[in-house]
Amino acid sequence: MKYPIDGELFPYSRFRPPLNRFTLPAANLVLRLLPKGNGKKSGLTFKKLNIYGQNGKNNALLIGPADGVLPCLLYFHGGGFILQAAPYHYALARIYALRAPCKVLFVNYSLAPAHKYPAALNDCAAALDYAFSNADGLGIDKNRIAAGGDSAGAWLAATLARRTRGTGRLCGQMLIYPVIEDNPRTPSMQKYIDSPMWNAQLNGRMWKYFLGGQRLPQYTDLSLLPPAYVETAEHDCLRDEGTGYANALASAGNSVVLRQTEGTMHGYDIKIKSSSAKKSIEERIAFLRGIFYGGDVRG
Repeated sequence: MKYPIDGELFPYSRFRPPLNRFTLPAANLVLRLLPKGNGKKSGLTFKKLNIYGQNGKNNALLIGPADGVLPCLLYFHGGGFILQAAPYHYALARIYALRAPCKVLFVNYSLAPAHKYPAALNDCAAALDYAFSNADGLGIDKNRIAAGGDSAGAWLAATLARRTRGTGRLCGQMLIYPVIEDNPRTPSMQKYIDSPMWNAQLNGRMWKYFLGGQRLPQYTDLSLLPPAYVETAEHDCLRDEGTGYANALASAGNSVVLRQTEGTMHGYDIKIKSSSAKKSIEERIAFLRGIFYGGDVRG
């Protein structure tokens, strides 16, 4: 089925990742070999770190301006819990670091199906502990640490925020076209069964790989959570659960910015220079500046 997606996004409007146990190793090998870029001309510094999570050592990359103590965004990339980070994830992390400005702790967590739930979540929790424990040496202000992610990475960020509810350890959560539910029956999930970049069929397969028959714990109390930015894409099976979660957070008394993009599909910001992506990046930066430096999170 064809969807009325913005013409600027056309190169990706027909892409549907062939995700299965046979293609995953090859896909992840390609992603590992693709150039990530280091942005040296931007004035950012890059430091490789080893963070020990549930299954041992995980690689992480600390990106940020060279001087001073700065806020930190823990960033968890998307990829259905099963794919490595793509080059555009790193490119966006550099933009956040430069323009917020802040340190970005980019976490490469354990991937399914080899490492099922809760391995990835525990790795992300270990990254938060690491940022706190090593804040002085890393130039991080431990009172200004936020969690963010896209798609499956947004689920990790949102769940980490719920896990640490009421502790004040996180000052914000940035959720880009987030995965929220493991058994969604929303209208958008029923409609977008073959949409590009991500769809209901792939979503169901993702949960099977990630959970292996388990069920996620239910978080019924959403009060006392840090300010949230929730962004959705129009032609995305995840759209309604993202909107629903933003509304639930607001109903529980939390500060929420909901951005509903139009003419977009899941992962549309892979084309960073498109008008849609540029507008969203501006909103994300405004949110980060708000939670890190005060003022209106809408910029």
